[in-house]
Amino acid sequence: MVIDFTHTIDNGITSYTEDTKPKIEQISTIDKDHYEERSINIFTHTGTHIDSQRHMLKEGKYIDEYKLEDLMGPAVILDFSNINEKEITKKDLLIHIEEIKKAEFVLIKTGWQKYWCSEKYLTNYPTLTIEAAEYLSSFNLKGVGVDCISIGKSEDEMTLHKIFLEKEILIIENLNLEKIINGLFKLIVAPLKIKNSDGVPVRTFGFI
Repeated sequence: MVIDFTHTIDNGITSYTEDTKPKIEQISTIDKDHYEERSINIFTHTGTHIDSQRHMLKEGKYIDEYKLEDLMGPAVILDFSNINEKEITKKDLLIHIEEIKKAEFVLIKTGWQKYWCSEKYLTNYPTLTIEAAEYLSSFNLKGVGVDCISIGKSEDEMTLHKIFLEKEILIIENLNLEKIINGLFKLIVAPLKIKNSDGVPVRTFGFI
């Protein structure tokens, strides 16, 4: 069985500003041109996407420099959708320490994907504390993912990004974790191979 953790990209999806929304336009039709084709104009951090080191680190790797094996591996989903606080602490993570030890990717479910394509999605979303991020980055991980627009709020967004990226831990944002998998499973993160890209939309899915 395969579970898709990816939001569909269209012109109306959640973006920080109107200027960064996708622009997908049909330029040919079967009736007129005998074939169908579209123009797609998107930013590198559109929809469900991955952040490479280069997103925040001047000497970091671009997306096309990662190996395929960096983009797949055993994963676990940690479900924090029932916590009342807006921050996930180191104490919260310690409850799942045995699961984290076995994983190469940790996906964090906050339940925030229910606000996808609404203004609420952009603000006041749950995030890791700096201490929790530092603790999570101490494990031998390939990637960390969240079902929010960013892994950190504006006041500590760059700090949280750098905590992971400096250790070559990829960041996956805007995941759709409405359907979750219990226990360990195989995760695939499939980005387009675009030269010198700091990030790129991905199709992310798990096998059970």
